[in-house]
Amino acid sequence: MCDEKHEQRINVKFLVKLKKTPTECYKLLKEAYGENSLSRARVFEWYESRESTEDDQRPGRPSALKETRFESMEEVKRKSAELLNALTKEDFQHCFDQWKKRMERCVARGGEYIEGEHSIVE
Repeated sequence: MCDEKHEQRINVKFLVKLKKTPTECYKLLKEAYGENSLSRARVFEWYESRESTEDDQRPGRPSALKETRFESMEEVKRKSAELLNALTKEDFQHCFDQWKKRMERCVARGGEYIEGEHSIVE
């Protein structure tokens, strides 16, 4: 049995086959799953030429600063520097690869705003 997020990705794949736009897809997921639906950004990410509904392996680790309370600005700076220094070459490569894909899609569309469109960049 699959979890709710996996189920939603399967639904995204189905809606792509029905030629629904990412915006329509997001609205339908929001209607069906409410607050537990995939984020708008995640729907657009899964909409872009995905075949597998399995979650991607991600380099690095979960956010270590989420829900952390700090006593001072110095503590924030120290902890942030500590975490940034712990990033690996692979972490940076993954971020760069994602940025490059986004820039290529933007250039291929002449810099036009692309929300709601479905187009694959080779």
